[in-house]
Amino acid sequence: MASIIDLNPNDPIEVIDDYIGSKLENLRHNLMRSDQAANLILQDASALSHKFISPEKDTAVLSIAKFQQLYDMVIHSSEQFLIDYFDIDEHIVNRLKPYFILIEKMTQLLGVKKIILSNITVSDGLAIEQAKKNRYLKQDLNEIIITSTENMANRYLTSHSHRKVVTGLALHMFDQLKRLHHLGKRERLLLQIAATVDDVGNYINQQGHYRHSAYILEANKIIGLSDEENQLIAEVSRYHSSESPAIDEPHFQRLAPNVQMKVAKLAAILRLADALDDSREEKIQKISVSLQTEQLIIYAYATQNISLEKWSFKNKSTLFTEVYGIKPVLKQRRRLN
Repeated sequence: MASIIDLNPNDPIEVIDDYIGSKLENLRHNLMRSDQAANLILQDASALSHKFISPEKDTAVLSIAKFQQLYDMVIHSSEQFLIDYFDIDEHIVNRLKPYFILIEKMTQLLGVKKIILSNITVSDGLAIEQAKKNRYLKQDLNEIIITSTENMANRYLTSHSHRKVVTGLALHMFDQLKRLHHLGKRERLLLQIAATVDDVGNYINQQGHYRHSAYILEANKIIGLSDEENQLIAEVSRYHSSESPAIDEPHFQRLAPNVQMKVAKLAAILRLADALDDSREEKIQKISVSLQTEQLIIYAYATQNISLEKWSFKNKSTLFTEVYGIKPVLKQRRRLN
């Protein structure tokens, strides 16, 4: 940016605006606005953080209207005014206007409704993760993880209603089958995450979308999860549709045996839940689960025809039988209790 300012010292703002715009144009396809309201998180934004985050807090929120007022002020103010207003050093003030131009263009591309400022840095995150591993920290970061997951699902334009239905069904089955799967709260969270992002591969191609989902999730780590957990999410998403885990596949082989079992257990549950909304029409209002000796009977309460869901459920139930040793059976009930 300094070289651009030196090139055109009289009016660098227009040049910087065009320069940043040209770079973001290459990313326009990946930064397309979705129907869902987006938030922009600015991490360790020193000038803004110092101005708007109070000492006793780690975050602050700016409405898009407030940011626009701030943007207009920054663009039309002198360097000395900005030094005094933001209480920053003179050697970094020349970065401020390009920074605001970049943020403003991002808000336009993403349709941002509010901007979240955070003092939490990457090193803070690493320290928190290590503290949790060593059991020094009991802080619950699930809300941050889920928000990160939802943002990813929105970025890749997945169906909000479908993932909400599938997540609800999957978590209900997980809760009702505790004595069968013997998994804990952390695995429940991982199932929730997988149910949210398992369809991101449709952004690339609906054909074989589950493989594309795995590729995307391997390349885009979810904040708050370990590398092992991120890999588990990618593998569960890979197997949520039609393919089944196989020990001779390289990407499955590199998982530890206990992680392989978790992948199989969670994928088997998610596959059934996904089948129950195969039409994407939310036909099933609720389900109840009856675990018997040789069968898992799922009663689906629906007033509409669920022939497609029954067909999909039958095709996707094989993995559950292979993993848990019992056969899932879907029965329709037309009246809610």
